Amino acid sequence: MAKIKFAETWWGESWIRALEEIDVDTNRLPRGRTYARNGSVLEIKRTRTGTIQARVQGRRPAPYRIRIALTEWSEEQNAAVLDLIQNSPALSSQLLIGQMPESLEAELEKLGARIFPSSWREMTASCSCPDWANPCKHLAAVYYLLAVEIDKDPFLLFEMRGLKKKRILETARLTDQTLKSAGWVFDVSQTPVTDTYEAPTPTTEEIESYIVQPYPIDKALGVLEKNPRFDDGPLILQLLPTTYRKIRDYWNGEAFIEPEEPLAHSSSITIEHREEGPVFLVDELYKKEVSELTVADFLFRMEGVSLSPLAEDHATMRWVKDTLSLARRLIALNSWVPVLYSVGQGEDFGIRYAPVYSQPTLRQKKVALNASVPTGLIHDAKNRPLKREQSVDYLLSVFLTQMVQEPLGGVLPYSSIEMARVFFLGEVYKADHFQRQQTKTAVQNWLTPLHLSDSEHNLVLDIQVTKKTQFSLTVSVKRKRDLFIDAVPMQNFLKTAANGGEKEGALKQLACLSEWIPPLKRSFEERTIPITVDELIQLLSQARDFLGFFGAELVVPKEFKDLTRPRVFASARMKSERTKGVLNFENLLQFEWRVQFGEDNLSIEEFAALMKGAERIVLFKDQYCLVDPIEAKRMVEKYMTSPIISGPEGLRAVFAQELDGYPLRYGEDVERLLKGLRKERRCEAPGTLNGQLRPYQLKGYQWMLSNLHNGFNICLADDMGLGKTIQVIAVLLKLRENKELTRPALVICPASVTRNWRKEIETFAPDLKCELYGGSNREISAGKDVWITTYGMVRSEVERLKSFEWSVVIVDEAQNIKNPDADQSKAIAQLNGQYKIAMSGTPVENRVAELWSLFNFIMPGYLGPRKKFREEFAIPIERLNDPVKTKTLKQAVEPFLLRRLKSDKNIIKDLPEKVVREVYVTLKPEQAALYGTVLEAAVGEIESAQGIKRKGKVFWLLTALKQICNHPVSYTKSGTPVAEHSGKSEKAFELLKEVIKSGEKALLFTQYREMGALLAAMTPEKLGIDPLFFHGGLTPKERENLILDFQQQPYHPLMIITLKAGGTGLNLTAATTVIHYDLWWNPAVENQATDRSYRIGQKKSVTVHRLLTENTFEERVNELLQKKKELSDAIVGAGEHWITEMSNEEIRSLFEMKTT
Repeated sequence: MAKIKFAETWWGESWIRALEEIDVDTNRLPRGRTYARNGSVLEIKRTRTGTIQARVQGRRPAPYRIRIALTEWSEEQNAAVLDLIQNSPALSSQLLIGQMPESLEAELEKLGARIFPSSWREMTASCSCPDWANPCKHLAAVYYLLAVEIDKDPFLLFEMRGLKKKRILETARLTDQTLKSAGWVFDVSQTPVTDTYEAPTPTTEEIESYIVQPYPIDKALGVLEKNPRFDDGPLILQLLPTTYRKIRDYWNGEAFIEPEEPLAHSSSITIEHREEGPVFLVDELYKKEVSELTVADFLFRMEGVSLSPLAEDHATMRWVKDTLSLARRLIALNSWVPVLYSVGQGEDFGIRYAPVYSQPTLRQKKVALNASVPTGLIHDAKNRPLKREQSVDYLLSVFLTQMVQEPLGGVLPYSSIEMARVFFLGEVYKADHFQRQQTKTAVQNWLTPLHLSDSEHNLVLDIQVTKKTQFSLTVSVKRKRDLFIDAVPMQNFLKTAANGGEKEGALKQLACLSEWIPPLKRSFEERTIPITVDELIQLLSQARDFLGFFGAELVVPKEFKDLTRPRVFASARMKSERTKGVLNFENLLQFEWRVQFGEDNLSIEEFAALMKGAERIVLFKDQYCLVDPIEAKRMVEKYMTSPIISGPEGLRAVFAQELDGYPLRYGEDVERLLKGLRKERRCEAPGTLNGQLRPYQLKGYQWMLSNLHNGFNICLADDMGLGKTIQVIAVLLKLRENKELTRPALVICPASVTRNWRKEIETFAPDLKCELYGGSNREISAGKDVWITTYGMVRSEVERLKSFEWSVVIVDEAQNIKNPDADQSKAIAQLNGQYKIAMSGTPVENRVAELWSLFNFIMPGYLGPRKKFREEFAIPIERLNDPVKTKTLKQAVEPFLLRRLKSDKNIIKDLPEKVVREVYVTLKPEQAALYGTVLEAAVGEIESAQGIKRKGKVFWLLTALKQICNHPVSYTKSGTPVAEHSGKSEKAFELLKEVIKSGEKALLFTQYREMGALLAAMTPEKLGIDPLFFHGGLTPKERENLILDFQQQPYHPLMIITLKAGGTGLNLTAATTVIHYDLWWNPAVENQATDRSYRIGQKKSVTVHRLLTENTFEERVNELLQKKKELSDAIVGAGEHWITEMSNEEIRSLFEMKTT
C-alpha cells in the first residue's frame, strides 16, 4: 500500500487546519501522524449517532479506547442547512459526485451551522490512556485518519454533526443511488420473449453508419478527478489509459491458440446466472451431455468460431455470436468502462466492465439485440429468465469483464497491488475496517463521470446565434423514453422531477459536464448563457465528439446544421482504352486522393491552399465546415501523393468501392467498364459434351467462360453434390472447340479423387485425352489434353511442373491450399497457366484468411499483402463481425467466386430427386498386399474344384476380397480398426465430416454387420459423435427407438445400417446423404435401401455416394453391371450368383488387381 496521505481535498485540509488552530497551545496534533501511519490504530467505527469509536495500540498490552463526537447541530440548524441544499442545485450536484464547493463553508457559517470545529468545546473526545490532554497522540492519530475518510466522502462531516446523508438526499428530493450497486443486475422477467433470433440484414445506411471512430478514451478519462481519494487511486488513474491500449492490442492481435474443439455453430446455448458467476450451458448438437463452461472456457472455445452469421447457426448461437462480436467491437473502439458493484450488504465491492454505447449505431445494435433475445437464453439458478431489456447489457458486461481480466493475469503491477487486482483482475475489495469503509463511496464517486450515458435523460445543449458573431447556450433535459415530448429547461426540470433518481441523474450529468465545459457552471443560475467564439469552437470541435458519452446532445442553429468535416476519399478514372486481363489495370485506371469539403470535392492541392491560415470553423461557399488545423496538415502531408497500387489491387478497389479503408468513387467511364466485365456471355454447351448440363450448371459454365475470356481467373465454390466437375469439364471442352486448349490442362486434386476425375472425363468428355501424372509416369508427353496429378506430386515435382506452360491449371478441393505457408500451397502458387480455376465446396472453412490463400492462387495480389488483408478484413470480420468490411470483401470477391448451395431456391428446382455419384478409392498398401496374397491362394483352389464346391470357393473369395476392400480388420478379425488403413473408411469419414458440418444427416449402408460394428467403433474418434447402428440383431422396440432418435434427435446425425436389415419398412427421410460402403451388386436391393431416405413429396434432394475400390474386382463388376442394364431383372437381379458361373480365366481376370 502507498504511504498514507492526509487531507488531499480542501475540506480534508480544513478539518486538519481546524484542529490545528484549536490545538495551538499544546501542538500535540502532529504527534499523531506517526501513529496514524504505522498501523497503531487498530480499529475505527462509527455508531448510528455519528460518534467515532476507535482502538489504538500504545505502549501497554491492551489497546486504548477512543471516543470522538462533534457537537450536533440543533434541529433549527439542520433545517437551515437542508433548506440551503434543497434550493441550490449547483451545491446538490457537487455533493452527489463527492465534491464540496469551498463556498459552502461560508454559507453554513452564515446560517450559524459551522461544519468544522472552532474549539474543543465543539468536540467530545476521550482516550483511556494516562495522558489527560486533548488531543493525545492516540486521539491525534484518529483525527488524521478521519481526514482520509472525510476526503473520500464529505457527507461524513454532516453525519458527525448529526445530519444523516439519507435525510439530506430525501429533503433535496434525491435518492441514495451513489451507494447502490451498479453491478450484476439480474431482474427476472415475467413475460416471454421471442423464440428465435435472426440477425437482420443491415441496410446500406446502417452499414455506412457502422463506420465509427474509436471512442476518445484519453479525453474521457481526462474528466476523472486527477487525485482519486482511495488507496493507490493515482496508480489506477495512471494504469487506465495503458490498460485500454493493452486490451485493444491483445484482442486485435494474432497470438491466439485455437482450441482443438471449437464450439459447433449448431450448438444450443443458455446462460445461467449463479452466485459464483455466470455459467454457459452448451448443448453441442452431437453430444448427449450438456457442457458447463466458465466465461473463460466459453470464450476460448469460441476462438475457433467465425462470428459471421452462417446457415447452420443455432438461433441461440447466432444471438450470442452477434453479442460477442459487439463486445469485441466495443473493445476495439475503447467503448467500455469500469463499474463498481456491491458484494453482500456491507461496503465490500468489486469492479466489472460495462459497455458504453458511444455512437448511435452501437445503441441501435443494442436495441435490436434486446428485441430478439431467444426465449430463456439467460436465466437464474431457478430457471427464471432475465428481463429482456437487460439481456444485452448483462452479457456484454460478462464478456467485457473477462476480456479485460484475461490478458492482465500475472502481469505487473496489476497482480502485485491490491487496488489494481480489484480493478483489473476481479478481486473483491474487503471493507473490513473503518479506514476501508468509505472506499466504496470514493471509488463510485470517482467513476461517476464515466457512467452518465446510463442516465434516463439526455442533457440538451442548445446553441443559438444572438448576433452574427455572438452566441448563447441553454441547457434542457429530455427523458429518453419520451420521444415526442420536448426537452424541459433545466431549472424547470429540477423543480418538477418525478423522483429523486431523475433529479440526481440530471444533476450529476451537469456537474461533470461543467468540469469539461466551463460555461455550463452558470446554467444553475442562468437560463441563457452567453458564450464566446472560442467556447463555441470548443463545443463544436471537441465536446461534440463525445457529448453522447456523458448523456448529452448538441443542438445547433440552422447556420451550422450542415456543419461537416473534411473527409478523404479515393477517385478512379479511365486513362486508357480497355485492355484484357487483371494485370493490365495498372495502365487502365488512374487513382487519386481527394477531399469532400461541404458539398464540394477538392483535390489535395486545392484543400491545402484553402487550409492556409484557416481557423477551426471555415466558411466555404456559404457553408460552415469544421476543421482541425493539425489534422488538416496531416491529411495534406499523407495524401498529397496519388496512391500507387498494383493492377490486381486496383481491380479490387473498383469492385469493392473502397481503397485503404476510404470510399472510392468513379464516373460513368469506369462504370461502363465494370458493367462490361460483369456481363455474362451466353453460349451453348459444347457439342462434344456427353451429358446434359442442368440450368444452374449451364449458368456456372457460362460464368466461368465469361471471366476467363475477360482475363480473370475464378473459383467455382458450389456446394458438394452440385456437379462442379462436369461444369469445369464443359469449360475445357469449349476451350478445345475454340482452339484455345493449345497446351494441356493440369488438374490437381487429392489422391483419393484422381480416379474420379479420370472417370468423369472419360464419361462426359471422351474426346479429351487424359493421363495421370505420378508413380512411374512423370513425363509430360505430347498428345494429351488433360493431366491429372495429386497435391503431394506437385509438392515433390514443382520444379518440373512449373517449367511447363499449362493452358489451364485446375485445383480441385482447393480448401487444401488454405494455409499459404504450407509447402503444397507455395508449390501450386508457382505453377504457370493461361487460366486458373479453383474448385471448392468449402472455400472458407474456419478463417477469412483462407480466402486470401485461395485468391493468392487464382489472382495473386488481388486481396493485397497477407498482413494487410488480416488487419483490414480478417480481424474486423472474424472477431468483430464488421458489416462494413464484410460488405467490402463480398463486393471484392463476388465477381470471381461463384457460390451456390443446394438449399438455394433456384438450385432446388433444378436438382433431381437423387444425385448418384460413384466415388473411387485406392487400396492402402496393407490392403493391396493382403488382397494379392488371398487372391493367389484362392484362384488355384477354384481352378481345381468342380460344381457346387467350386461355386462355394468363388463365393468365399468374393466375400474375402470385399472384406479386404472394406478394411483389413474385417478380414483378419484381429487388431484395432484405424480409418486410415482403408481407402474406403478414410473416404467415408471424409464425406461424412462434410455432411455433419453442414448440419445434415446421413445413412451409411454396409452388407456386413461386422463391418458396421467396425465403422461404429471408428466414428467417435473421426467425427466426435456416437452413431446409431441398425442391424438384424435388434428387437423391434430397439429398432423403433433408433428410427425415432435418427429422425428427431439433432445429436444423432449418422445411422449405420446393414443392407438387409435396412431393406424394407424404414422411413428415414431426415437423411440428405446416403453412402453405400460396399455394394450388393443387385440394383434393386441397393435402390430399395437408398429409398429409405427419399419419399415422394420431399423438397430436398438426396445425394448417393457409391464407394468403389479402383483397380479391383469392385470396379470391373460395376462396369459389367452398367453394361448389363438392358438385361432383365431375372438376370441381373440374381445378385452375385452370376459370378460363380464365370470361367476360370474370367474369374482370374475379374479379381486380379490392375495397375494404372
